[in-house]
Amino acid sequence: MKLLFVLFSLHIILLLNTNCISNGWKCVNECPNQFGEYKSGVNDRYYGATKKSPHWSQQIFFTGNLFPIGKGKVVYGPEEPGYKRALIDTGDSYDGNFDWNSEGKYSNYSGEGIYTTANGTITKTIWENDDVKLGAPVEKQILNGMTLNGNFNSEGYLCIGNCLDGYGVKSYKKADLYLVGNFKAGKLEGTGSFFNGEIFLRGTFKKGKLDKGDIFCTRKNENYCSIILEYYQENTNTRYLGYLDISNLPKD
Repeated sequence: MKLLFVLFSLHIILLLNTNCISNGWKCVNECPNQFGEYKSGVNDRYYGATKKSPHWSQQIFFTGNLFPIGKGKVVYGPEEPGYKRALIDTGDSYDGNFDWNSEGKYSNYSGEGIYTTANGTITKTIWENDDVKLGAPVEKQILNGMTLNGNFNSEGYLCIGNCLDGYGVKSYKKADLYLVGNFKAGKLEGTGSFFNGEIFLRGTFKKGKLDKGDIFCTRKNENYCSIILEYYQENTNTRYLGYLDISNLPKD
């Protein structure tokens, strides 16, 4: 499981550089009663209801002090050169309810909503402070074609089957991440597959690490792929098969 943690952590680290929610929105055309189409300072688009922040003046942000509050949909646009958002990719979207954060300064995901990643993972659940609400019921469509129904546990994982000692399917919050196969002590053991939005592993696992099988990069990111290959270079039972398009992920 250490390798899987490393892979997932690396995926997260690559994304941790800027804020999740854009600060301030500006009406694109006419927005009667503060409802309509808006654009943020980083090219995100939002359609829905907004309210003025009670804490920030109009001059705080170049785009104003309006924030999504109520029902609406945001689609995350191109990032600034040299930067990556935290836990968000260009093309991700959230369609649902927004409310003020605990300080009443910014809006965040709150209540029922659907998050769709750029890759196509769909998470329908209850949201709290921009994150999935732990313990909340969830319907999640992952990229191997399966639809998972259940509840997030205290660590944010959704498990169908037996993800401790048996066969199961495991996924994490709104991420593309999923593990499918036989588990022992909570780690993949035996036949299984692993996907984190960047790398797809398929074959035989031992203590959570791919022991024999195939490695694919699902993004054209040579630096990331080279790190994975370094990790497995001493294992002659694994083979790197190059780029795999997301649409061609095996259906479990």
